[in-house]
Amino acid sequence: DWADGGEGASDDDVCNLSGVGCDGRGHVVSIDLRGRGLTGRLPDELGFLPFLESLDVSDNGLMGYLPSDLVWTSIERLDVSGNMIRGAVPPLLCMEDELNGNGAGGVYSCDRVACPAGTYGTRGRRSGGADGEDPLDCRPCYDGSPYLGRKECGRTVPPGSVDWKGKAGEARDYVERR
Repeated sequence: DWADGGEGASDDDVCNLSGVGCDGRGHVVSIDLRGRGLTGRLPDELGFLPFLESLDVSDNGLMGYLPSDLVWTSIERLDVSGNMIRGAVPPLLCMEDELNGNGAGGVYSCDRVACPAGTYGTRGRRSGGADGEDPLDCRPCYDGSPYLGRKECGRTVPPGSVDWKGKAGEARDYVERR
């Protein structure tokens, strides 16, 4: 059941579904379903939306894999962060011009689509770095999570290492309580 829309919408009324944006000819160009508590998987059929430019399904409970058929869309913005999506970003998707800034300066990176498993970033993907902006990279995460597009990490130092920043904070808190 699609919130504010219903199941089995026809081609004529799909543009009236909540979170769906269409152009003047009725082509689906954007889907924004972030933070709606969605579960399940991203359907491969998203690749059959040739005019789709933006897909945001961030911060849901989606599982499975990122559909490689998204390469057949006109996708320029993709956000799958904050879900439980496994695997890797499909390589052809990593080579899409304009996708989350990919191709700027001739540089292509899967990290611009989603941080790979074993890493995390503030936005769940690499961003910035264009026009002198500081890049927000995907950083190592050592909590064993298999998901890509993570925004948070439970352990930012390798096992067996000491988190000196954390220890310094604990010591400061101890002294302040005394």
